[in-house]
Amino acid sequence: PVFHFDIKALQQLADDLRPKLEENINKYTSAQFVVEAPVVESAERDKVLAKLPEVVVGVVADYNDGVKGNHLYLISPEFALKIYQLVSSEDTSDVDDMVLSVVSEFVATHISSQITQIDSVGKIPGLSYATPQGINESKAMIMFPQGEFVLTSYPLTLDGEAYTLWECLGGEAAEPISKALNGEDDSTAVLTPVDLNSTSAPNPMQNMGGMQQPMMNMGATMQQPMMNMGAMQQPMMNMGAGMQMNQMQMPNMGMN
Repeated sequence: PVFHFDIKALQQLADDLRPKLEENINKYTSAQFVVEAPVVESAERDKVLAKLPEVVVGVVADYNDGVKGNHLYLISPEFALKIYQLVSSEDTSDVDDMVLSVVSEFVATHISSQITQIDSVGKIPGLSYATPQGINESKAMIMFPQGEFVLTSYPLTLDGEAYTLWECLGGEAAEPISKALNGEDDSTAVLTPVDLNSTSAPNPMQNMGGMQQPMMNMGATMQQPMMNMGAMQQPMMNMGAGMQMNQMQMPNMGMN
């Protein structure tokens, strides 16, 4: 699939996050890292591979709600070990589970700041990410987002040593995020429930009122013949009364 994301909007997001990243890593490590200006660009797998050392430490933290899409952070093993040594005050030369756990926790702090920054500019309801998972792999084994995605490079220095934090954001997540940052509504139309208590809502019982008129007309029509039948009773009563009078006036022939 082809995704359309605004590099300019995502560059502004990274610029806004730069001081927060510096604050977070220095608070986390009790060191004095300096975060230089980040660079945001569209990229594909081969372009990123050319920038990476042969072995990298990665943290997978895909967005899984609000928007969904691949979200990957990469650093050199030397940077991972430096973070661990500063946090734990222990020296080690192996990137083991403890090192991955410390790096994953730092990345989670940065993503939380990213979500806060996105929400302050353009609301994405429920934006959240999966539990970060640390990996230590050859760069050729890393699962990058498919197709074109967004690469953000954060350069850092500490005591004259240079490091880089790379962020790879899949196009399916970058597109709605950049739209939100630009104030665009990426939501689809939904059906609005009808409030039957509202005066503007259609009332199906009102249509039944129209059925009452024919029923009333039928009642009036049927009553009219019945009334006419009542009028026929009057001649019948008069006929009965006349017969009674004639019977009373007839002479008693049997007495003569």
